[in-house]
Amino acid sequence: FSSLRQVDKGVEGVLYYSHLHGLIPSLGCFLGEEDKIPIDFDEILSCIAPKSLLIMAGTEDRHHPIEQVREMTEAAKGSFDHFNAKITLYEEDHYDQLTDPMKHQFLKWLNEVRE
Repeated sequence: FSSLRQVDKGVEGVLYYSHLHGLIPSLGCFLGEEDKIPIDFDEILSCIAPKSLLIMAGTEDRHHPIEQVREMTEAAKGSFDHFNAKITLYEEDHYDQLTDPMKHQFLKWLNEVRE
């Protein structure tokens, strides 16, 4: 995921979700006015609290720049802190795949939040 409101950084944004993929057609109403989109992924992530959340991201993902993933994760952190829940961003240097180190990190994280 990356910000829906930040389209100037070459990411999959409003145009992709509304027109090319057709996943969220109503987002097309905000083309050219992305700053007026009423919700972004930081707020969607916040809805997961009070459950803990692990986000795994590749640093080389061309559609979702790691800077935006970091920004959205950090913006959601307050909601998790409020509930004493954990939001964790695990980054790995690749494009978009589930690697063995990521699987190990997931199991480690799962054991931590279950305690």
